[in-house]
Amino acid sequence: MKLDQIIIRPEASRLLIQHTDNAGRSGVTIVEFGALNPGQSQALGACLDFCQDAMPVEPDKPVADEVEQEIAELEYRLEHLRKALGKVSKENKSIAP
Repeated sequence: MKLDQIIIRPEASRLLIQHTDNAGRSGVTIVEFGALNPGQSQALGACLDFCQDAMPVEPDKPVADEVEQEIAELEYRLEHLRKALGKVSKENKSIAP
């Protein structure tokens, strides 16, 4: 039996274990958190804590340096767009009768 994927659903209090046997058949085993013994519950809690700590910063709370860099890039692009629009409007004025 080969373990393919473990999906932890804290809000549903369960684990979904996807597996494949030697014949290539796949299946899913559902483990309810309540079925875990105290040691397993503690290990699962440690795993969840590790996963939470390993996740990247949320997009709606970016690191300040990233925000400043993005603002600088947007200001640069805006300035180029303004210059391009200025050239287009000048060209249109020279074509007008």
